[in-house]
Formats: sequence, C-alpha cells, structure tokens
Amino acid sequence: MGKMSLSIYMKGYYEDFYGFGPQKNKAKQSQFRDSSNGIGRRKKSLFIVYTFTDWPIDATEARLLQSRAGEAHKVIELGDNIKLDMVLVPAGRFVMGDADGGKDEQPPASVQIDRPFWMSRFEVTNALYAKFDSSHDSKYEHKGSWMFNEWDLGWPLNEPNQPVCRISWDEAMAFCRWLSVRTGRDVCLPTEAQWEWACRAGSNTPLSYGGPDTDFSRFGNMADVTIRELAYDVRDQYPPDLVPRDARFNDGRLVTANVGSYRPNAWGLHDMHGNVWEWTRSKYLPYPYKANDGRNDIRDTGERVVRGGSWYDRPKRCRSAFRLNYPAWRKVYNIGFRIVIESNVPTGRFVKSAR
Repeated sequence: MGKMSLSIYMKGYYEDFYGFGPQKNKAKQSQFRDSSNGIGRRKKSLFIVYTFTDWPIDATEARLLQSRAGEAHKVIELGDNIKLDMVLVPAGRFVMGDADGGKDEQPPASVQIDRPFWMSRFEVTNALYAKFDSSHDSKYEHKGSWMFNEWDLGWPLNEPNQPVCRISWDEAMAFCRWLSVRTGRDVCLPTEAQWEWACRAGSNTPLSYGGPDTDFSRFGNMADVTIRELAYDVRDQYPPDLVPRDARFNDGRLVTANVGSYRPNAWGLHDMHGNVWEWTRSKYLPYPYKANDGRNDIRDTGERVVRGGSWYDRPKRCRSAFRLNYPAWRKVYNIGFRIVIESNVPTGRFVKSAR
C-alpha cells in the first residue's frame, strides 16, 4: 500500500491524571489555556495542531508525533511495589484493516483517532491482577498440551510477571471498573481502532516490525521452534507434534514470557504481537469499522474481539489487523488484556457501576 495524504490532529480538551497532560512547548506556550496546574486535577488545554501529510510514518516520525502530544510515559503506583506503566498514544488517522488479510479485515477504511489516550506499556500481569482478585490462577500449560495429569502440571503461566490469562472479557471489564475506583480515572479496554492504531505505531506493514517472514525473535513471543517442546515425554508417552510453528526462529520462550521481554514498538508498547491475545472493548462486527455503530458499547451483548496473537500463534495470526472473537464469558488459556485511560472522558462512567 502506498502513502496517502492524511492529517493528524491533537485538539479538544485534556485532563491530567496524577500529572498526565500535554507538555508545553515554550515557543508555543501562549496557545495553551489552563484552568489549573494541580496534580490530579483537571486541566483544560487548547492543543497545537501538528500535521503529517503522509501515512504511514516511520519510527522516527512516530516518536516525534508522540513527543509533541505530551509527556510520553507515566507510572501509576498501586502499592506493594506494584506499578502500572502507561504510554501516551497520540491522536491520528490511519488505514484500519488489511486488503490482503482475512474477510473480516476487509474492506480497509480510514479511521480517525480524535484524541490522545494512555495505554498500559505492558499486558496486565498476574501480580497486578492479584491486587484485584487474589484468588485467580492462570494455571499451567499442560505437558503434551492434552495430558491433564496432576503429576505433570506442565509449564507455569502464573508467575508474577507473566501476563494474566484465562480471563474473560467480563472479568477484564470488572478489573477496569475496580481500577477506575482505585485511581479516580476512567479505565477501560481499548477499542479495536485504538488497539490497532497503537500496535501499528505509524506502520502499515503486516506487523509493526516487518512482515510474516521477518525474524521475530527480538520482537515478540510467537509460535517458534520451541513449540516442539509441547510434544514432551510424559511418562514415556509422546503426544502428537501437531502445533504449527515457524521453526526458522527461536524467541527463547515456549509459553508466556515475562512482560517486556521483547523490543517495544515505536511508541514504547511491548508485546503487541504475541505472548497473549488481548481483549478489546469492541464487539465482533463486520468492517468497515465505524466507531458510532454500537460496536464499542460495553452494555451490549455479543462476542468481543481479541487482538495480537499469542505464544501459540504464528506471525500471520499476530498481525496488526488480525481479528479473533470469543464470547464475553469465555476464559482461554492464551487470552489476557491491557488497559487504556482516555484523557478527556468525565470521571464516573465506570466508577458508578463498580460501587
């Protein structure tokens, strides 16, 4: 796909979250108007409009766009040495979907992300989720994949810094409501558009770092040569070695890796490809994507979309545009989530329902 002329805007009003907010450009300071500067208090700002005439943009341009949107990184302290690293994702416009992808990725459409938003740098970990629900257990990936024996528990998925998994969409949303109460900010799952825009970080290649044949060993935890270990000697039994993989590459992990083990994309987000699938807010509806057609209504029923692929999936299923759907109640061994904080949504939308 060639470049196309698109404009990227940062506009409207922005609310600080424990110091989150636009970084003032001293040369342009007169173009901002603030109602207060207090930490954790609301700030209203008029944004400078920056425009890129082309999309896609390379990593250098993507980082420049992010820096112009404001301070790019913040940390939320949650106690007991648990922190939530947040990355500012700038506003912009991109082509969502893939003309060469699956039928549910077509037709591609130009989608506008109107406002910057904060996204967790990493997938939610077992340690972080335990602050909300200490009884949850991400369990194990059983040896032989189908050998469910108490004496052969298999490979652990429940280490503190591994991404939480076996989480339903309903449970992920409950976590968001809990964190909204805890922080005083509106926390939610990303929409499909937010997720894909954040994942691409300005790129239009199938994966943010290249194509399906690019060596992913440094970039993500996907189905590589280590998948052969699933056909493990279980008490002198060798189950069938049937799981597809790309045996050309070795990312060093069989099951989920500790979050942040691989290189981030241009906006500093880790594990957007592989490790665990990630729930989105969006219902599984046909394209073209339309933000106002009810697909992002959290009150509606219907299957929800997961994105990003997992350690069990080859790169073609971990592409930026690839979509998969599950019922909101289903818990799956390789599905987790990450969260977003939308900068200008009034407090209360999720807080009220959590009380």
